[in-house]
Amino acid sequence: MVKAAGVRLLLAVGHAVVTAHYLQYGDPMKYIRDMPLELVLEIQLSHAGLLDGIVEDLHEVPTERDLWIVEEVLAAGAPVAYVTVEYYRDPDILCSVYQSLDRHFSGTDSSA
Repeated sequence: MVKAAGVRLLLAVGHAVVTAHYLQYGDPMKYIRDMPLELVLEIQLSHAGLLDGIVEDLHEVPTERDLWIVEEVLAAGAPVAYVTVEYYRDPDILCSVYQSLDRHFSGTDSSA
C-alpha cells in the first residue's frame, strides 16, 4: 500500500524498537528489515527503554545501539536524506549529539 501511494517514510528508531518489543521480534532489526527501507527518507533518532516497567520511547540521547540501527538501515540501502534527533532536555547535549553524528557518519570520527 505504501509503495502504491508513492509516499516516502520516516523511520522513528525509538518507536520501531518499542513496536519490535511488543510484537515479540526479539531483535528490532528483524522488524525494521521487514519495512520497505527503500522508501525511508528520514530517520528520527531517540532512545527507547524501560520506564516504570514499560518499554517506551524515552526521548533520551541515542546510544551506540541506536546508532548501529541507523548504520544497518543505511547499509540496507535506505536513501536517507535527513536524520533528526528527538531529545529535548539540554540544548548543549543535543548539539553534541548532532556533532557526534556528523563525525560518525562523515567518516571523520576517530573512534569509529
